[in-house]
Amino acid sequence: MFGSLLNTLFNRPLTEDAFAEKFIKAARDAGFSEPLEYVPKEFRLKHGDGGYFNLHNAFSDYQSADKAHKSDVLKGYVSTLLGYKTQAPQSFEDVKPLLRPVIRA
Repeated sequence: MFGSLLNTLFNRPLTEDAFAEKFIKAARDAGFSEPLEYVPKEFRLKHGDGGYFNLHNAFSDYQSADKAHKSDVLKGYVSTLLGYKTQAPQSFEDVKPLLRPVIRA
């Protein structure tokens, strides 16, 4: 905690380990109750039934986001983790209401 305060005061960049802690806390706060194990050498989380959630893109996006949007980036990736058990639609009829038109130039 004291280290976090010093990092904030001296505007030190967030480390991968500190981001993993922040991510795990956000996942717990959002209701993720399954086991989460941080694997620092691979910079990913082991969760649930042995699945993995890689933190590289989340960390990169979090680092590049401006201060006002960092929490939104974190919430977006946490929601991806929360939805890992959601079953994919099995037929076109199931997915049809989820489709959105795209206009390309």
